[in-house]
Amino acid sequence: MTFKNVHKCVLLLSVLFPVIGFAQVADSEYNMELRKKEAFTDDIKRVNTVELGGTMDFVSDDFGRWDGVRLRYTRTNKKYTWFLEGNGYNREKSGGEAFVGVGGLYVDWAKRMYTFSSVSAGTDTDYSPKIRVDQDFNFKFGKSQQWVWVLGGTYVDYYSPQSIVIASTGMTYYTKGIILSGRMFYNIAYPGALNSVSGQISADQGYWYKYMNTLTVSGGKQAYMATYMDSPEAIDRNSISVSFKSRYWVKKTWGFWGQVSYTNVFDAYNVFGVGAGVFVNF
Repeated sequence: MTFKNVHKCVLLLSVLFPVIGFAQVADSEYNMELRKKEAFTDDIKRVNTVELGGTMDFVSDDFGRWDGVRLRYTRTNKKYTWFLEGNGYNREKSGGEAFVGVGGLYVDWAKRMYTFSSVSAGTDTDYSPKIRVDQDFNFKFGKSQQWVWVLGGTYVDYYSPQSIVIASTGMTYYTKGIILSGRMFYNIAYPGALNSVSGQISADQGYWYKYMNTLTVSGGKQAYMATYMDSPEAIDRNSISVSFKSRYWVKKTWGFWGQVSYTNVFDAYNVFGVGAGVFVNF
């Protein structure tokens, strides 16, 4: 196997870990939506949201551009919020086309406890999950339930010989116009049962139906077994990722969003990303 092929496989597999972290970042918006149910209790009761958007990631080392498109429908009720999502991807020179479907559900079980569950599945490519299952347990503390402690677990099985188990915990603090959050992830990659730790912090500033700005920083180790090599060996890399997303309501019924991101997997590759989309509330 040539060095170029090895480098390409390392790129494809190492990107799996930032993808896991990014999924948690993306879902934080719907965590906020659950916590801000008052946004859906006006006279019109806008309990439905439809969002359409796209992203472009520019990858270093001549790996080309990665494009993505997402369509998501969210329904909010007093006791639960659920969503269905379709994602299409095209990775130029490094992975081809893929489709990933996602279904998720938030449930308020008690005044101070709610859960988040989701299942994802993708088409047969090196970078999409064959099956992914997420389960979070959230516990509210404080006089006004301004603190939320989360315990989570994730299992991802890929079409390649790789699979990942993740345990996580974190805390979120809500105050007027600001949300602060931190979370740690303990990853076990198979084969090899290789352990690694990553973390994520985020800050949200804004008001629902007006604007919402989100800054997220994540980083840590990425460990996995490179089974594609002639003599399989463990790969262990540091990475850091920064993203900023802004959501703006033109009216209560609709708005748009934009985002920029940068990821650096040390001694491997860099990714600069941009994205934009629209959403409708009804």
